[in-house]
Amino acid sequence: MFKKVAIAAALGAAAFSSNAVALTATNTIAVSATISAACSVATSALAFGTFPTTVGAPHNLTSSLNVTCATGLPYTVGIDVGNNALGSVRRLSDGASHFITYEVYSDSLGGTPWDVPATSTISGTGNSAAQPFNVFAQIPATATTPTAGAYTDTLTVTVTY
Repeated sequence: MFKKVAIAAALGAAAFSSNAVALTATNTIAVSATISAACSVATSALAFGTFPTTVGAPHNLTSSLNVTCATGLPYTVGIDVGNNALGSVRRLSDGASHFITYEVYSDSLGGTPWDVPATSTISGTGNSAAQPFNVFAQIPATATTPTAGAYTDTLTVTVTY
């Protein structure tokens, strides 16, 4: 009988002691994300094309630009007067001191001029998708005949956020 009790006690102790050796350790993992307050802008060229040297009627075109800003981020968009401007008058140049004046508008041809970013901007709020804006441009009819050649200018689009 003593043998039976000793065996039962030994089996019980072995079973009990195997549960007692299972230990655990825990810790945490920090998880974070940061959404940057950023914007980008993509533009399309304003190409008036080829036309006779006599500019007897206005030459109009429409292009676009796209602004992409983080969701909820307010921004403004402005276009400067270009590299060949005389004061606030935009001018295309042939590189040899010949110029053709032109205008850029934000709402329609002959509408609101899109001038220096500090004075004439468009406002928006980002939604993390490209938001399109039209750019209307016009070479007005003129009494002077421009010299034949290729005329260019570069405008800078500024997104402030």
